[in-house]
Amino acid sequence: MFLERVLAETGLELEIITRETEARLAVSGCSSLVGRETKSVVLFDIGGGSSEIAVIKIGENRSSRLANHITHWTSLPVGVVTLSERHGGQDVSPASFEAMVVEVQGMLSTSIARPSTRLTIPATRTAFI
Repeated sequence: MFLERVLAETGLELEIITRETEARLAVSGCSSLVGRETKSVVLFDIGGGSSEIAVIKIGENRSSRLANHITHWTSLPVGVVTLSERHGGQDVSPASFEAMVVEVQGMLSTSIARPSTRLTIPATRTAFI
């Protein structure tokens, strides 16, 4: 219904992409930021409603498409807007920040990565404002 409404009101046909496609597009969008000498990268794409994390290992045979070097990835259904809305909006206390950290840690501990191993990233208690 939403897609039909957008098409009717704007003439634009939206495409819903998979979580894996979103992660690959995030990596592709950052490829110009990765130096030719770089051998590995962990990419964090933190959006408003979702966040993608990709591990990229380049090795000796570098492809022109950085997304071809993704070894693990995950997409979390949480971003800065959804987290802040669930945990106090603009007034984030140390306790609500800790609750955000715990929530994201839980998502990371159960996220599925590629190939068959989990992507595990220890959470830090650093906020970027």
